[in-house]
Amino acid sequence: MKLKFFLGLAATERLAVIALVLLLPQFSPVALAYPTPERTYEVGLHTITLDYIDPSGGTQFVEAAIWYPTDDKASIYTYSDGARSYLAIDGELSQTGTAYPLVIFNHGFNASEMQSLFLKETLASEGYIVASVRFSDNIWGGITEFLSFADHQIGDGIDGYLRDVYENYFDTYRLPAAEALLDYMISESDRAGSLFQGGIDISAIGMGGHSFGGLTTLGLIGGHSDPAQEDPRIKAALLLSSPSFPFEKNIGNIDVPIMAMRGDYDLLLNRPEDAFWYLGGEVQPPYYYLVLRNADHFVFSESDADTGWVPAAIAEDERLKAIDLYALAFFDLYLKGDASAATTLSQTSTALLSYDWLTAP
Repeated sequence: MKLKFFLGLAATERLAVIALVLLLPQFSPVALAYPTPERTYEVGLHTITLDYIDPSGGTQFVEAAIWYPTDDKASIYTYSDGARSYLAIDGELSQTGTAYPLVIFNHGFNASEMQSLFLKETLASEGYIVASVRFSDNIWGGITEFLSFADHQIGDGIDGYLRDVYENYFDTYRLPAAEALLDYMISESDRAGSLFQGGIDISAIGMGGHSFGGLTTLGLIGGHSDPAQEDPRIKAALLLSSPSFPFEKNIGNIDVPIMAMRGDYDLLLNRPEDAFWYLGGEVQPPYYYLVLRNADHFVFSESDADTGWVPAAIAEDERLKAIDLYALAFFDLYLKGDASAATTLSQTSTALLSYDWLTAP
């Protein structure tokens, strides 16, 4: 009966039916609503345009986003990259906690403040304020800097030259913006009438990032050749698929807890010094070094699952679950002072290929 019905259709109608059958599997997973996730807090999202003075004295305007705990009702929200989630846009900061730890998250090169949504939403849902700025990464400016031989000292060879180029690049395009966002968040906690008034524990500030965002973090926690670049307000650092060049020679200067994660086939981390954890014991404890199974460089920057939903990625991808689990426990221990998180940090997930940690000399 069904076959007769199909054959009885006009040719154009048959083509329409075939097209619908072929395309439906591609569109239907995204179209279907994903169940509302169970969270300790609902997640609020607030976006701003941040202005700051760059090293040359000019004013820069960059976009930034802030995720935070709220008790307001969340509804379906579609991010600029198409990922969907349940968020309370500009909801009130939850007053169930006196003040929340702050985590500044730095994105990778040519990415945006909306990367790694799975991690940001998880942290916010567990009582953290997470802020990210969109860096004005300028590849042409970087190439120009790379070719500006006259700006670099002679005598250090190609290694010294490349280190100088890299550091100047971060000094110009990244470190000032990350610092400006941190300054802004602290000022908002002090400002009367601010969404975050009195809501940030300025003694519990962490920083993290993916790839170049990890390098940005290293540059601000003591890895930079200029000690003045170190920001003592940062109390813990999370590095996701982060290279270490040009900061690996100064790793011994870092005195805050570090957690570093990478994938087992991250082809972009191909320099020997990127495994700086094992180079002569320069890294001061406490540190945690995790290698994720079946993971490349960009697993850590993913936003959603195949369904297009951030909650689906968090619930269904064992790799992202592990990232969330260990990152949350790390910050819980070193920013919230939750001693029970040490239990999680002492266990090895099946999602990990290897896990090394040292909490004391």
